[in-house]
Amino acid sequence: MALFTQLDADLVSNLVELASSPDCPDDELTIDEASFLDGSAQDRHVYASFEQGAWPASPDRQTWVREVVCRVGKGRMHESARSLWARIHFEGSNGAEDDYVLGMRVDGKEHIEWYEEQLSRGLALHDGVCEVWVPPPPPEKLKKDAWWSKHYLKPGHEDGSISYQTYRTYIDDVILDAIQDFDALPLNGRVLELCAGDGAFMERLLGRRPDVASYVFVERNADLCRRARDRCASAIVEGLCVDACDHTGDTATWDMIEPPDVVIASGSVLCGQVGSPAMAEPVLKAVAALLKPTSLFVVTGFTQSYLNPALLARHGLEVRRGSVSTDAVGGLSSGFGRFHLLALRRRAAPLEPSLRDALLPPSIEESVRKVTISE
Repeated sequence: MALFTQLDADLVSNLVELASSPDCPDDELTIDEASFLDGSAQDRHVYASFEQGAWPASPDRQTWVREVVCRVGKGRMHESARSLWARIHFEGSNGAEDDYVLGMRVDGKEHIEWYEEQLSRGLALHDGVCEVWVPPPPPEKLKKDAWWSKHYLKPGHEDGSISYQTYRTYIDDVILDAIQDFDALPLNGRVLELCAGDGAFMERLLGRRPDVASYVFVERNADLCRRARDRCASAIVEGLCVDACDHTGDTATWDMIEPPDVVIASGSVLCGQVGSPAMAEPVLKAVAALLKPTSLFVVTGFTQSYLNPALLARHGLEVRRGSVSTDAVGGLSSGFGRFHLLALRRRAAPLEPSLRDALLPPSIEESVRKVTISE
């Protein structure tokens, strides 16, 4: 989709004019994993890449934006007030002559808000690569287990809570779309779902794909686990009422699961309010070890995820889809006109250098370009 009505040469020139400085050091773009996990920074990062001509950078459209990466947050090197740091990779019809990267910093609350709003309007229509990284709430907002079967589900209320309705009305749809878009579930395929709740998504997927040979769900809340088993009683369904976020080193839960074709983690322990920072990496590591080269791992949720580029890189996962438009989920936003939905696969080959590397600490950046994950 060409974005001439939203992402155009004026947006490029306006950003350059707003820039307070051409300085955009690596340290101001990298995701600080510690502050990301503990929720202390509340930075917003975005990386997007564009097809030729999708974002023209000149009135004659002979140059265009190939990639953009930016962060909105407090300064790190000089502890400045909030700024927007950005790098833009340009390409053009003149080949190497038009291939360059421009870095900049935008200061001032009004300037930052204006530019972020303009960029968000364009990215909301973008159908290419777009990753939005926003940390979840601080860990002290973790919901107690009983909350989910009482206040989230709201027994006795036909439609459940507002957040429950949002999953059923919008989020379930974008997960199903991802599975279909990547053609990830073959005939007689296998599905694994983390934190399946009352089984509503499972019921819907099985209704759409009755050929599924195996559906294993993991749920730590005993009441929700019972509801899911009752809702989807079938010989192909296996419900494990265990704590998926057990990070003590016990891998018994995962050892008994056959490699799935699709893994769904929607509002799971990988997200804020459900899990915790300490749970995120052990659970991700366990699931990543189950994946086949063709498996698709979909992660999303009403609350932001603890997953971040460095964490994914450490466990050999690459992002095939990073977000969807806020329009697809009833206006829910993670930032920059997008809502987080990660479609992940095992990294089969070293990644090519790109502006996305700026999000990674140097040690991780080097590893993703050199290490190939074997089958």
